[in-house]
Amino acid sequence: AFLACSMLPFTTSPLSLLRVGGRSSHSALSLPLTRRFLATAAAQEKIPVLKVVGGNGYYKVAVPLPSRDRHVFSLPRPGEQLKTFLSDLQLEDSSIEKVHAYNTKGERIAGSKRGEDLLKIPWILKINSTSYRVESPYVAVSGDVKDTSEFKEVKQYLLDARKQGPSIELQAFFDKCQDLAVSRELALKYLGVFTQEGLALHFENELELKDKIILGVEEVSKSVENALDLPYISLSQKDRLALLKDLKAQLAPLEEAHLMLKDRAERNVQILVWSLFAALGAQFLLFARLTWWDYSWDVTEPYTYFVTVVETVVAGYFWYLFTGKEYENMHLREILYNWRFRVHCNRNKFDLDELRALKKKIKDLEVEIKQFGSPEE
Repeated sequence: AFLACSMLPFTTSPLSLLRVGGRSSHSALSLPLTRRFLATAAAQEKIPVLKVVGGNGYYKVAVPLPSRDRHVFSLPRPGEQLKTFLSDLQLEDSSIEKVHAYNTKGERIAGSKRGEDLLKIPWILKINSTSYRVESPYVAVSGDVKDTSEFKEVKQYLLDARKQGPSIELQAFFDKCQDLAVSRELALKYLGVFTQEGLALHFENELELKDKIILGVEEVSKSVENALDLPYISLSQKDRLALLKDLKAQLAPLEEAHLMLKDRAERNVQILVWSLFAALGAQFLLFARLTWWDYSWDVTEPYTYFVTVVETVVAGYFWYLFTGKEYENMHLREILYNWRFRVHCNRNKFDLDELRALKKKIKDLEVEIKQFGSPEE
């Protein structure tokens, strides 16, 4: 009967089914009784528990829907509101007539509740007439609990174990907590605090690691940092933004000098290609004069033949030996530009490698800033 009462809609109090003196007591006791039934259901009747997983502002929970299988939904991100999550549930399953959230005391949580606040407490999700207890992966442990001798002894146990090896078995941790009369649920909360403090790591959703507690956190962090090629992952968002500003300040004069050298090289190339055009034009005028004014075609023909051979066959083959490609005007311009640009860089002692390295640092830093939070955070 107790279970059946807890499954009634929240607008219907089980006490309304009883009559005292021929009068209904629903109006006077409905809300307090509903709250007490909700809290009792969560604490004593072991309603289903939904585990929240994720991190870095992205948290998800798998929710069984009335007319569908279990679906994964994203919880509100920091700054977003609870009503967004509740609306997503109703949009996914049209059979959901009502969905609300309550705290463990049975008090309804406002739809304007922010996502970061939901992660600090366990709460009840009620879909139609079915209730679920939603638990954050790291429910905060009060300061009073941290000051207890059991908490300090468990922490010292992990510190001593870290000196002996990079990890311990999860069951050994539970055994130690059991020896100190610490429940399994409280032990998991301890472990969440140790994770936040950087003392230990536990990957409960990883098949190969869920039975171990990693104590060499610094070594793991360095390995992940090297594997992901994220050189600034250890910095805070504020420090990343400050470093980005400093790097851009260093880049500004280098970029200005780089553009100036590129302009000089481009002007040099323009002079060279127009000079080549002028030389070819002068050659044409010379042969024209020798052919029609000073001599005849019979005299100048051998000279034009040999000049043409030198300019096409011999010069073209030399170009192939030098570049490994057939001659093209655009390729010639590119080679001349690179040559003049290197000359100007050497004359002005401009370090092109330094410019490239600085640009790469800025690009990597901007990627990390985008991945780990917005500049406003």
